[in-house]
Amino acid sequence: MTRRPSLTLIGDADDLPDYPLPKGLRLAGHYYLGFEFNAYLNSRFRLRADAMSRAVALDLWCHAQNQDPIGTLPDDDEQLAKLTGMSVERWRELRGAEFGPLFKWERCRASDGEIRLMHPKVLGKIEEAMDSRARREMRRGERAAEKRLSDLADRVVKAGGSRGMASDQDLLRRLAAWLDRHCEGRYWTVEWVRRAMEVDATKDVGVMR
Repeated sequence: MTRRPSLTLIGDADDLPDYPLPKGLRLAGHYYLGFEFNAYLNSRFRLRADAMSRAVALDLWCHAQNQDPIGTLPDDDEQLAKLTGMSVERWRELRGAEFGPLFKWERCRASDGEIRLMHPKVLGKIEEAMDSRARREMRRGERAAEKRLSDLADRVVKAGGSRGMASDQDLLRRLAAWLDRHCEGRYWTVEWVRRAMEVDATKDVGVMR
């Protein structure tokens, strides 16, 4: 196997690392790629690569965001040449440079067994984006749950409950759990809330379940 100086080849196909993100995974609204510009400006690649290699490398980092699995590139010169908008011959010439556009990219195995290319920095930024999205979704879920109990508290008062009952978080959670089970996705009307309060007042654990 001929070594491509700008690409780290790890053993044969049986020794390749598994890419940690599955095929088919998409990040909704993913249009932003975190870029540590000072780290890049002082990197060995930035200081040693020519202008063309640097420009193509940046293009490929961006293209990797739309590939499957996300964050990878095809290990195929024809496909890579098409992505970079150059001839296969010119691409191979650029790829073969010591500090070519695939500097630090490594071969890996996708979840379906396809051999792809991965870059630890690109993967790290995608994992950061996934963590950030998960935190945002958690915060949205928490806010939605708080709003749900707040609306329920208002209906408790309208259903004849006291302000003290409306501020009792344990009671509100019990009522919400009962309504979830018995309203079958319907709007929690004041009448439904009154019924839940009556059931809760009986202290009949079997009924509340």
